[in-house]
Amino acid sequence: MEIFLLWIDELDDAVGVLCHLAPKILAFLGTVAALTGALFAVRWVPEASAAVLSLAS
Repeated sequence: MEIFLLWIDELDDAVGVLCHLAPKILAFLGTVAALTGALFAVRWVPEASAAVLSLAS
């Protein structure tokens, strides 16, 4: 029984750390997704990318 309680305590600590780091992890994944989308747009849809860049300048 004691080993089960220790395991639950460790699991609770891990969930706490995950909840604490979740915003940073999600921000990183969002950045990776945005860069992947930009790479996709530049590589496979160059006409649209050129149009967007010309509107921005």
